[in-house]
Amino acid sequence: MAECYLIIGLGSIGRRHLRNVRALRPEAKIVLLRREESLAADEDKLADHIVTNIKSAIAHRPIAAIICNPAPFHLSVAMDLAEAGIHLLIEKPISHNLANVDGLIHYCKKKKLKLQTAYVLRYHPLIKMLKKKFDEKLIGQPISAVVECGQYLPQWRPEQDYRQSVSAKAGLGGGVLLELSHEFDYLRYLFGEVQSLSAHCFNSHSLEIDVEDVADLTLRFANTFTANVHLDFLQTKLHRSCKIMGDKGMLYLDLAEQTLDFYDKEGQKTPLSHLKDYDRNTMFIAELEDFLNTVAQNCDPTITGYDGLQAVRIVEAAKQSSKNKKEVTLDG
Repeated sequence: MAECYLIIGLGSIGRRHLRNVRALRPEAKIVLLRREESLAADEDKLADHIVTNIKSAIAHRPIAAIICNPAPFHLSVAMDLAEAGIHLLIEKPISHNLANVDGLIHYCKKKKLKLQTAYVLRYHPLIKMLKKKFDEKLIGQPISAVVECGQYLPQWRPEQDYRQSVSAKAGLGGGVLLELSHEFDYLRYLFGEVQSLSAHCFNSHSLEIDVEDVADLTLRFANTFTANVHLDFLQTKLHRSCKIMGDKGMLYLDLAEQTLDFYDKEGQKTPLSHLKDYDRNTMFIAELEDFLNTVAQNCDPTITGYDGLQAVRIVEAAKQSSKNKKEVTLDG
């Protein structure tokens, strides 16, 4: 009997997961849970069944589910699925706030269910190489990092009115802090837990949206190491980079240009990698393969529910810091 996989939500990321599950598991049964039974596009025909309620979805007895609906609805559907014994891959962020995230994590642990958060940048080969070079102390003793991610929101999904998108609406979990929380996850992957932070987040009022479209944060890690992070929805040319300075040089990652370089103390550049014509779907495939193997082999997820929780903790602390104009200490 073919294994069954469930996909919840058919936005751009849901459709990507649908294509990738079909590519990796061509014989599997795929069930879509969405608001309407009608097909939205030809690629939706890759699914075997479309249902419009959670009870009907569970009746197909999926082994695992990929949750891609808006963040405020992640936990309610995730708990229903967990209670039915279904393993979970939850698109980032794991939720729009911290409420009940701990409960889901503890329930999945109790029931021995896999709970993975989909922070796909950890599967990017340049992020992996950056981690390797950092751990090898190529730059010596780390001092600080500067991280930037900016892209013009109206260009993200040109086929729809950006003002009606999940990214633009507070009620759907929008705003740069949640949408671009990939940066918080990979910084934890590189440097460990954030101990405290200060932040200034605001709405520029240039995009006609009701969420913050600019955020500047200073994250403080152990041993006085700091990372300054800038996020925005405003840059008309995509910029996504990470510079890590140490007492022996600097690592510079440019995800827009797909390059990783090392600069020594004299400023001499040594190219470490340049991914020409990189297919972004490669990292989504790697993420999905990892999750499916985690389920099949009964091993621990690479990116856990706790990782998802910690990213949201950073987001919540940033909002608190910006509102109160004070540095916020994060709980362990």
